Amino acid sequence: MEDDNLQINLSKRQLQYVYNMLSQLKIKGASINRARYRVIELLKIELKVLNHDKESLINTYAVKDAAGKLVVKDDQYQITSGKRGVFNQASIELMTEPVLITIDDYQPQFQKLYNFLNNYDLELEGTSAMAFGAFLDALEVAGIK
Repeated sequence: MEDDNLQINLSKRQLQYVYNMLSQLKIKGASINRARYRVIELLKIELKVLNHDKESLINTYAVKDAAGKLVVKDDQYQITSGKRGVFNQASIELMTEPVLITIDDYQPQFQKLYNFLNNYDLELEGTSAMAFGAFLDALEVAGIK
């Protein structure tokens, strides 16, 4: 990608949190909802890639039964004996990788959403509060202010 592309930079972990936060925000008005829709659609593309990467990681380290199906116990994939540490480290590395999202074609929508969020006056907590800050920081670093 060219250096002059307008991009936001989030970690893969932040990507899921930002997606959830934006999806759950209480927003009134067609224009700002349309902007949110466009932004969420861009995030969904990256989330599909992330989910594929997670599945690949699980397929690499998880126990499989005789039929080749992943073994699940207590709603968790069973990791091959002796591989838990390597799996955990690979998972951490995956989730801390950066995601660069080119927003050139959607700059007006990101700007509109940024302006809305800067004046957002409802309570946020937990990961939504963290995602809120991370998203605004990423937009500001990209030049949307």
